[in-house]
Amino acid sequence: MLKLYLTVESIKSVKHKPRTRPSLRPHALNKRWRIPRPLNPFIIYRRETHPEVVRSHEGIANHDVSKIIGQMWADEPTYVKRIYQDRSDEGKFLHEVKHPGYRFTPRKQKPKRSKKSTDDIYDLKSRSSDAFTL
Repeated sequence: MLKLYLTVESIKSVKHKPRTRPSLRPHALNKRWRIPRPLNPFIIYRRETHPEVVRSHEGIANHDVSKIIGQMWADEPTYVKRIYQDRSDEGKFLHEVKHPGYRFTPRKQKPKRSKKSTDDIYDLKSRSSDAFTL
């Protein structure tokens, strides 16, 4: 079990800049900056191992780094994952103290434009060829 020697007052007194920027859209200008979610164990692991992987694989693309770190995480023994789980639990506790009543609310998805399927394209081609035959 992880022992915490921090007081609630000392946690609340620390001022951090939000990680996200406010939106420049007019309807969002009056909203407060978003509170970042607490980190899960994999994200903490990724933040620590990312620079090491980039150093050892110079010039590698970020999506390949993600694949390598994901495989490393899967191969880690249970006791290592437990360390990161404990750190995540501590972060969640500190997040709850700093932001009481926080509740994650996902953003609404914007409607996606549908791509025309290949059947629709072929249907349009066949219609146009029928119109020009005499």
